[in-house]
Amino acid sequence: MLADKKNAEPSDAAAPYSARAKQTRERILQAARDVVVQEGANRLTIDAVVARAGLSKGAFLYHFKTKRDLLLTLIDDQVHAFDSSQEERERKFAGDPDPWLSSQVASMPNNEMEKLGAALLAAVAEDPTLLEPIRAWYTRQYARARISARSAEVAAIVLLALDGAFFAEMMGFPTLELNERQRLLRTLQELASGELELTPSKQC
Repeated sequence: MLADKKNAEPSDAAAPYSARAKQTRERILQAARDVVVQEGANRLTIDAVVARAGLSKGAFLYHFKTKRDLLLTLIDDQVHAFDSSQEERERKFAGDPDPWLSSQVASMPNNEMEKLGAALLAAVAEDPTLLEPIRAWYTRQYARARISARSAEVAAIVLLALDGAFFAEMMGFPTLELNERQRLLRTLQELASGELELTPSKQC
């Protein structure tokens, strides 16, 4: 215990979020992501995280009181990272009818989504109540889709297709081959950009 206290960010006592403390916090979060992705959510323990991060348990407890606190921060950080880069992604599609919708398709293979998936998987395995930040994010996503310049219907189709592909891949379901996935993303991008239009079904 004395060793843990000694290594628990001693120089950061007066400033909990100094540069060094932030670095340590990120080491813990990255170690947690690595454990979830490489070993599975069921292997995510405080001991596993501190061992991978090369830190003492005291250093961990300095930043996170419980594993639940770690998971909640992990999810919040990934949601924030995705949202904070949204404006930059939209600039790449400035000429499209709805840059926001086009950017959603482009973000599908993005590493940020993989990180978010890892955090989500860990949260589901640990405590379903931790999904609240994810639910709030999806609520915002679909609220934005309802005012899409491409129409609410097109935006909903695009988002639902992306969500289905994402969750199937995250759960390891054998759905699409790589070339099929690429074709799907191209089709969704064409639909989002207006290059492809939906054909109304004929009434019988």
